[in-house]
Amino acid sequence: MKFRVSALIALLTIGSTASAQVGYPPARSPYLDLTYSQELTAIFGYYVGREDPAGVAPGNGSLAGVHYEWRAGGPAHLTGEIDGTRFALTWGAALRYVPRGSRYQIRADFSNRLTSIRYPDDYFRPPTASVPPILTGKDQSVWRNNPALTIGLSYLFSR
Repeated sequence: MKFRVSALIALLTIGSTASAQVGYPPARSPYLDLTYSQELTAIFGYYVGREDPAGVAPGNGSLAGVHYEWRAGGPAHLTGEIDGTRFALTWGAALRYVPRGSRYQIRADFSNRLTSIRYPDDYFRPPTASVPPILTGKDQSVWRNNPALTIGLSYLFSR
C-alpha cells in the first residue's frame, strides 16, 4: 500500500514538472489561417468512365462546373453535391494554393467514384428473331471505377 501511494506521488510530481512546447508561437508560425470562410470555384477537368456491358453508363468526357464551399470553423468543411447517381462511394485528394493575402486560390482535385449500375429486367429478355439480347449475363448490377481530375480557380469571400 505504501509503495502504491509513493508511486502515485512520484508520478504526479514528475508529470507536473515536465513541460514541452509543441509547434510555433502564433506570431512565428509558418502556417496561416484562411481569413475567408466561403469560396466559389469554376472547375474544369476530365472524367474517365469505364465501359459497361450494355453501353449505357456515362463515358469519358470533359467536366465543367461550379463548386461552392463553406468552412464552418477550423478545419471543418461543409460541402454538398448534386448527383444523379443513386449510389456511389467516392474518395479523393485535393491540393490548394492560396497566395498570402489573396482572395483567389488555385486548386486541383482528384476523385475516384465507385458506382453501381443496375440494369432493368428488359435488358435480360430472351432474344427474338428481330431483337437481339442487350445483355447475355445474369448479373443485373455491375460496379465501375471512374476516376476524375479537375483544376479550378476559386474566389474567396465572407470573413
